Amino acid sequence: MATPAPSLFELAVRSTPVEDEHEVVAEWRRPDEPLVRRSSTTRIDPGVLRDAVDAVGYGEALGRMVFTGPVRELFSQARADPGGLRVLLTVEAPQLRALRWERLAGPFEDGRWRLLSHSQRTPLSLALPSGSDRRYPPIGRDDLRALVVVANPEPDNRYRVEPFDEAGALDTVLEGLGEIPSRVLGKDPRAQGPATLAAIIDALTTEHFTILHLAGHGAFAARREG
Repeated sequence: MATPAPSLFELAVRSTPVEDEHEVVAEWRRPDEPLVRRSSTTRIDPGVLRDAVDAVGYGEALGRMVFTGPVRELFSQARADPGGLRVLLTVEAPQLRALRWERLAGPFEDGRWRLLSHSQRTPLSLALPSGSDRRYPPIGRDDLRALVVVANPEPDNRYRVEPFDEAGALDTVLEGLGEIPSRVLGKDPRAQGPATLAAIIDALTTEHFTILHLAGHGAFAARREG
């Protein structure tokens, strides 16, 4: 027997004309079923979250402000869907975007609040609104093209990081891309240029790529002021 497809629970947090008031809109989308929509008015106060001592406490405090009234009732129904549930959250209220939404918790059937992102039953995705008004056309399979950058350090480099198997790394990437066209930057014989910042910028500004894949070492360097 085939496993039922998961349903989608979309949450949107919006501002209202009333100061310090917010609207939460929930839409439950199931395969071959009509959309179910509910909304509730709430007050999401960032000050309440400052007293949270850990991620779970923060997530529950935030969740209790989001899941209220009809939205909470609809989430309870959707959570019981046998196919599973994916949660997609969009924060449209600009003054709330700095909150730790990845910690959002929801109410479960045992009365406990759990971080949605930590539950396999309710994986959480955040949709981040763009500050740009530029519109991007849909991308189809035929539009896919990858820029693959393999930054393999030289031996005895000043960062003291070990070189890696560049050919093996590139083989893995190209195998994963399959029939998707690609251009490679690196030292491998299959590369069409060096893996330098200038070469990456030139490739991205002169050609159209829908995929950028980087293979290399990484490190965090704190920026010092003054």
